[in-house]
Amino acid sequence: MGAFVKSIDPNHLLGAGIEGHGTKYGFGGDSGNPFVHIQKSPYIDFTSAHPYPTEHWADLSIEETKDLVRAWLRDSHEAVGKPFFMGEFNVHNVDRALWWREIYSAFEEAGGNGSAFWWYQDRNIDGKFGVSEGAPELAVFRAHSDRMAEKSGLPGTTPSPTPTDPTTPPTPGPTDPTTPPRLPW
Repeated sequence: MGAFVKSIDPNHLLGAGIEGHGTKYGFGGDSGNPFVHIQKSPYIDFTSAHPYPTEHWADLSIEETKDLVRAWLRDSHEAVGKPFFMGEFNVHNVDRALWWREIYSAFEEAGGNGSAFWWYQDRNIDGKFGVSEGAPELAVFRAHSDRMAEKSGLPGTTPSPTPTDPTTPPTPGPTDPTTPPRLPW
């Protein structure tokens, strides 16, 4: 599939989007998606994993989660030789701001390349993993995003997200096609 996508658009960044499970990581089981092997594909541009450490099947502590993130980063950079994107992650039934602060600290110290969380919502849809306006963990994400922007040489600070009215059409982006959008990482 990666070869097909690249044949259509060779400049399109492509990731496998795997969860990162593996008994070697102490996270999930060996579900047939070996982290290193799959992401070594020449058609994959970056590695990724999705930590959900507080799920009943994972049940990781903060320290175990930080070790997991460091292991993914080590394998991404040393065994695969590609940047690591920690996308689609979250925790529940714990102090999210504390966990995010710790996870992002380990991520940054180990040379993480990009990150996201699951998911910013403009209305309360997902009570388990959704993050809404005013949530304390957003301040942690903004600080992390600012540090990542600085690392990347990008100016300014991360603006606070604001809820949108689903009946209002989105604001069009920049009209200058040579100006790339500012990414949060």
